[in-house]
Amino acid sequence: MERYKFKLIKKILKEANHNLDKVSEVFDHWANKITINTINKRYGADNNLTDEQLQKIYNHIYTLLMNRKKKFIELFLFLDNKDIFTMKDISDLDNELENAQRKKNDKEFYKMSSNDFTTIYKDEQIKIIVPLTHKGACYYGRGTKWCTSARSTIQHFNDYTRFGILYHILYLGIDKKILLYYSRKWGTKEYYNEQDFKINPPELPEKAQQAIEDYYNQHKNV
Repeated sequence: MERYKFKLIKKILKEANHNLDKVSEVFDHWANKITINTINKRYGADNNLTDEQLQKIYNHIYTLLMNRKKKFIELFLFLDNKDIFTMKDISDLDNELENAQRKKNDKEFYKMSSNDFTTIYKDEQIKIIVPLTHKGACYYGRGTKWCTSARSTIQHFNDYTRFGILYHILYLGIDKKILLYYSRKWGTKEYYNEQDFKINPPELPEKAQQAIEDYYNQHKNV
């Protein structure tokens, strides 16, 4: 009977990947199992607790788990590990939920639109974009140490774009990015590598250089 019940739960779990209505049922089975295991581990099978005391303890632990049920269902599609039966306790569940929440936040934050950036040049080797919003700068500056692409603050992006234009030079097919800051006030260019160290101007195709200049001339007085 127990073996059949276990197979049934695993079947429900597999279906849950495609039907979120099943997730609630799976969570209930898991919460009951973890609650019983926690009581046995904490108090032992042979304890002097009364049935009433055990019931209170069960209700307390089960409630703690069920308080996370809504969040588990909400974040289910973002979980790296959807097999809840591999989670041994509430701590494992909280870690998975924290990671899933981070993934969901990233996805929502990085939803791009044409208002967030503009592509001024592209060929088979590089693409040059101008971020129009802080979100655009964060998205195309991922993996770098550029302060203008830091999600923690918008202040640096605002300061730099107030007095100049940011160009993200993205090398296609390789993990390489260069930031160009073109000052409106001084008409000077500064290039930075992914570590945010100033570097010499990179070799760019003539058409790419022209695209940079054309965009600058069109927006330097904005």
